[in-house]
Amino acid sequence: MTTEVELFVGAGPAESLAAMREAVEDVLAGEDAVQVLSSSENAGQGLGATEAAVTFLIVLAGNLTAGAIKELVRRRCEARGLRPTLRVTALGDDAAQEQGEAMVFVSHAREDARIAGRLALDLEQAGIRVWLDTRVMGVGDSIADRISQGLANADYVLALVSAASLASKWVRAEWAATLSGEYSDAGIVLLPARLDDAELPPLLRDKVHADFRHSYERGLASVIALIRRPKDEVPSPYSRWIGAFDGSPI
Repeated sequence: MTTEVELFVGAGPAESLAAMREAVEDVLAGEDAVQVLSSSENAGQGLGATEAAVTFLIVLAGNLTAGAIKELVRRRCEARGLRPTLRVTALGDDAAQEQGEAMVFVSHAREDARIAGRLALDLEQAGIRVWLDTRVMGVGDSIADRISQGLANADYVLALVSAASLASKWVRAEWAATLSGEYSDAGIVLLPARLDDAELPPLLRDKVHADFRHSYERGLASVIALIRRPKDEVPSPYSRWIGAFDGSPI
């Protein structure tokens, strides 16, 4: 039995990401049941209290669990005087069933990476699992393959709608792929989130939306409220905006 896991390691302003990365790599290298697929570093992309982060995509074999790896990394870092922000997310259909929470694919343009990162952290704080490209993409990875994998494991696609995303062929392809499978057995639901006053494309005009233009907190509350509702209770796609904290349209 194997499990694919995303390991996120964040460093604060007074901490060394290089030192944390070295500590994590020592742990992973010392475990025969761990295979490292890729790693990538991020900085200044809406990482919250962290200044920079490194994300490892790894495969665990046998009885080694994601929680056990997180504890091993925490202990190794603390032994070196480091206090990283750690988060582990098991990927794949089996993991999604075990964890029970919805998986949200955040679809965004590169120019909107900061708010996408902030949203990812806030959704995870609410107990919702998130797929974000900047965390899982490694050097040499196939962008198309990684995106396809993320979409295949998603319950919801949170489409960050902006002038930048509307100009992105990759982002529009993600939305189109989601809509093509939304009413099939896949059951993926597209949740548009409006970031600016860019005109909505025809394929999104009949969808329930969250509005982040005037209040980030209100938009976030609306998204969380929708995701926590059973899918069969998500409002049918009418032209209306979600604005109330309880997720009711106004």
